[in-house]
Amino acid sequence: YTLRRLLMTLPVMLFVALFVFGLLDLAPGDPAALLAGEDATPQDIARIRATLGLDQPFLQRFGAWGWDVIHGDLGASLFTGLPVSHMISQRLAPTFSLMLMTLLVSVIIAMTCSCTASRRPSLLRKWWTTSPWVTPAASAISRKVAARAPLSANRARAALRIRARAVRSASGRGASPAFGIEVMTHLYLKQVN
Repeated sequence: YTLRRLLMTLPVMLFVALFVFGLLDLAPGDPAALLAGEDATPQDIARIRATLGLDQPFLQRFGAWGWDVIHGDLGASLFTGLPVSHMISQRLAPTFSLMLMTLLVSVIIAMTCSCTASRRPSLLRKWWTTSPWVTPAASAISRKVAARAPLSANRARAALRIRARAVRSASGRGASPAFGIEVMTHLYLKQVN
């Protein structure tokens, strides 16, 4: 399964590379003229175009670039002249340390919340039922149900019961508040229709 999924990414990567390479080719302006500067002569621009391979056809340039990438040669930066692989390796250490710290902080917060929820479920239940997004969602669904059919006294009471059940399911036995709200709304709409 994993091998098949990895093989499926190859055509996607090829398409994305071809697309980006094509967009860079279609971009207005001449990269050689930008690199040469304002005071460059046409001979300087032609020399830079030949050095960068911009005088070759599109597919030939893409093929040469792809071959170099497959062999690990990412080329040199146009601005610093350093190898791109060297520049990437310089930035790997800070990237990994930032990733590690983010993972560590998120695991600590998740463990703290889960331990608190298991030791003091009443605290979580209180937060869950007074949460600013549970009650408005139930109210919005009640309004949506009420607007769908003219309200009789029975239907108005049913809409209020839906809201109360949704809040109760959010406070304890339900899988989640959203799940409780969806189930109650579905049952009511089934009753009305």
